[in-house]
Amino acid sequence: MRISIYISLIILFTSCTNKYTASHSNKKKFNQDVNICIKLACEEHNKSFFQGLSVISSAMAYGGGGGGGLSGSKNKISYKVFQLCLKEKGYIKDDSGFFTLPYLSCN
Repeated sequence: MRISIYISLIILFTSCTNKYTASHSNKKKFNQDVNICIKLACEEHNKSFFQGLSVISSAMAYGGGGGGGLSGSKNKISYKVFQLCLKEKGYIKDDSGFFTLPYLSCN
């Protein structure tokens, strides 16, 4: 029982960062990639409303801060799709990362 609690806490704390590292330091490219990933994540959310309500997916993207909540579905995104997109583009979560995520929402 204790082991599962410790593992859950480790996962939670490692996912609480909104900073990323990559093989480059071009903030303009990062912002373009984030915008592309947000667009994909918003399209995916429109396909599946319940995926955007997942507490776990919002914790993985922001560590529970921002971007989540139950206040209307038009500003929600699929955090799972967003994270996969950033990973495919070569960005890795890192507390001391060079890049910081903006507020994530669909417009």
